[in-house]
Amino acid sequence: MTDEMAVTLVEVVSEVMEQQAFMFADVCDGEEPETEAETFLHTRMKFEGPSCGGLSVAAPKGVCVELAANLLGVEPDDDIAEEDSRDALGEFLNVACGQLLTALYGAGPVFKLSIPKVEALDRTGWEALTRDEGRAMLLVDDAPVLLKLSVT
Repeated sequence: MTDEMAVTLVEVVSEVMEQQAFMFADVCDGEEPETEAETFLHTRMKFEGPSCGGLSVAAPKGVCVELAANLLGVEPDDDIAEEDSRDALGEFLNVACGQLLTALYGAGPVFKLSIPKVEALDRTGWEALTRDEGRAMLLVDDAPVLLKLSVT
């Protein structure tokens, strides 16, 4: 991922987060933000077309529950927000990936997108993702959200 792609990734994901879920993201500059969360969700998808690669997002489970609540128009403590948090993160990634590909390559090229795959992570899995050099990080409600774009 080039520096220009990283900037576009952060801009697009922040914009989709704001427009789709009414959540505001800030770029995480400098030191890694700490989180006390023990459970995280990680979703990833692949794309094929004029360029091939993948996009992934990982966040503390609480951020994903808030995302689901905002998408569904319910309170975060509503049971359905917890139940749909995995689907909400996958749908968010799907929209963000489509917007990102348009921002990077224009509206003309056609890409084939895979279905987002969502998995739960424990603290060890999260920490492994944070050590990945090819990732970007946002702060959403003071919680870290990891992004990774790989392009071949």
